[in-house]
Amino acid sequence: MTALRPVASFLLIAVVVSIALAYVGAFFSWSDDVSLPSPIELLFGPLAVAPIYALFVSMGGIVFGLPALLGVRKLGFARYRVALIVVGTSVGMVAAAVILLGWLGLIAVPLIVALGAVGGGLAAAMWYELVEKGIAHD
Repeated sequence: MTALRPVASFLLIAVVVSIALAYVGAFFSWSDDVSLPSPIELLFGPLAVAPIYALFVSMGGIVFGLPALLGVRKLGFARYRVALIVVGTSVGMVAAAVILLGWLGLIAVPLIVALGAVGGGLAAAMWYELVEKGIAHD
């Protein structure tokens, strides 16, 4: 495996997770409305906020996810998909709480923690498939 593959994987994961979280967040915000948004807004509205999500996903991945991954690798559990997803989900919840609640002072606690859990779990599953699975086969 080349040295650039983990970096490229991290960037790809950050983009995909950001887009997924933008749609999940939009779904929850639209569920409060009585009327549905237009089809164009349904398809393209979340893409407008995905770059903002990417900033927080990347920050959470570097500050919280990377140290957790190194710990899981040191303990020898990185070769297990379920272990990575459990750790990723937990770390995503903590990262979302610390970054968005502690730093920015946002109040929507259940939604923020849920988005962190979804993002962390999805990022961990993608990391396993793109990186860890390849290391196990080398």
